[in-house]
Amino acid sequence: VDRVATGVPALVHHGARATQTIEAALDRAASLLARHALRLAALAHALDQGLDRLGRAATTRGARAGVRVDAIERRGFAAGADRLATATARWARRAQRAQTGPLYAYTAALFVWLLGGVVLLWLIGAAAA
Repeated sequence: VDRVATGVPALVHHGARATQTIEAALDRAASLLARHALRLAALAHALDQGLDRLGRAATTRGARAGVRVDAIERRGFAAGADRLATATARWARRAQRAQTGPLYAYTAALFVWLLGGVVLLWLIGAAAA
């Protein structure tokens, strides 16, 4: 009977020590997981903030470019293009009367429109810069 009584406290003692060891290992594992989860969350938050800033910058720059193009249009680009078209047509009619055949007038008008397109592309490029 003494051996059983003596053995039970020893068994309880060893069981308690084993439980403490298991608990300490689980605590370390939980701390490790928590630390890595916090680092991952911080990284995800930083990435999210960076993408938000990038999106806001792209939106702002796109809106500014739209405002610039609108300002160019409002400053008379449309009216100027209409005047250019009218002047080109008038010049083509005069050239047609002065030259024999409509091919010269067509070629001259095409050249003027091509020149106008180049100027338009240059203006758009300058506005985008």
